[in-house]
Amino acid sequence: MEQVVNEPSLDYTAKLEALRSLRTAIHEELAAAFEPVLNQYVRSEPQQTAEDFSDLASLINEHARLLGLSLRCPRSGRPAILVADREGKGSDPDLPRWRLQITDDRGRRQRYLNSRSLPDLELMPAPPRIEGQSRVERLRRHDGGRSR
Repeated sequence: MEQVVNEPSLDYTAKLEALRSLRTAIHEELAAAFEPVLNQYVRSEPQQTAEDFSDLASLINEHARLLGLSLRCPRSGRPAILVADREGKGSDPDLPRWRLQITDDRGRRQRYLNSRSLPDLELMPAPPRIEGQSRVERLRRHDGGRSR
């Protein structure tokens, strides 16, 4: 790690790529180290009421973000957040349930998993934040309007 951080001969692009790779490796290690502890903790917490579900989902999402991690949706493989939801139908519409929410390629939110019991959670490095401004617009401004 020190070698990459302190390497003076790398230009901007090479340094950026080296540090990005280092960031990914660090976050993969964090995910591997924290995942079993997280799952053990989650199993010990109350999961009876809608409030229990909501509080635990918020805590899990907050702690994952704190470490630069995200939950992994087992169905899609995409980064996800844990959502406490209500059944919404059947004999007890207020029955709490767990859902995983992802964002698809078009920016739409989709929910997977529909369970009263929380399965083991998988962690992954959180993707880098995407800036609100479009890539094309940033490039055009950066090179004086030549990119189209």
